[in-house]
Amino acid sequence: MGRKRDKFDIIYSIFKASKTGVKKSKLANLANLSYELKKKYLLTLINAGYMVERDGMYYLTNKGQEYLKQIELYLLYKKKLQEILDDILGEIRDFN
Repeated sequence: MGRKRDKFDIIYSIFKASKTGVKKSKLANLANLSYELKKKYLLTLINAGYMVERDGMYYLTNKGQEYLKQIELYLLYKKKLQEILDDILGEIRDFN
């Protein structure tokens, strides 16, 4: 069984799925959300100005697109830092 997703992971999956516009049912599938979670997060993200609903489709606003870019940058740096840490730990193991 995998780890439970946190709010960050859920929001990131919603933003990725909504990047170019998505219908509500497709969003639930792409982001792997239950009906209740989808409803809760969409309402919150729309009210906060990150998303908008038009003609049955959900889109990221400019604010949402900028936030998605920042998340992706964070994830890139996190991956690079993990690789550096793994290298350091490997060198320490080799030293002992």
